[in-house]
Amino acid sequence: MAGSRGPIRETPEYRDAQSDPRFTSWVTMQEAAIELEFIVADVPELKPHLYTREGIVLAEHAALERFPGWRDAFAGDNLTVAMRFVYFIGETFRRATEGRWVAVPQAPPKTGALQAIDVQYKSGFHNPADMLQMALAQRSGDRIVKVFDYAIEDHQKWVDAGRPSRT
Repeated sequence: MAGSRGPIRETPEYRDAQSDPRFTSWVTMQEAAIELEFIVADVPELKPHLYTREGIVLAEHAALERFPGWRDAFAGDNLTVAMRFVYFIGETFRRATEGRWVAVPQAPPKTGALQAIDVQYKSGFHNPADMLQMALAQRSGDRIVKVFDYAIEDHQKWVDAGRPSRT
């Protein structure tokens, strides 16, 4: 994601987005919602598998059962629960790959920022909302875990190489 001004991580918009209260509040709210609602009422079978590969598999299957399609997930009353799935997926990637949550500004004419996971071994970002959308569109039951497995493999290669800088 590089613009005409260079890599996105070097833009003022990117730096400003990291401290935007809408982004920081979203992360804080989702973190609480996982413990208070997601593993209690939405997907209780995840409780013993929080932030694991098995949890990714269970979450994808639960999302497929809950949402008939990706448009249904990101519309109306479903959006709140869909964003809990997004957070769970992203947080699992973050923990497994030494990543961090970031806000990625969208190119005009869109406004706001995407919540994503930034990792040192990749020039792009892991976008958990896109992963959920892809899983709900393709409905194979293994889309997200395949991406997760590749991320784990790429992370390990980066660790084995001595954690070189992204540049």
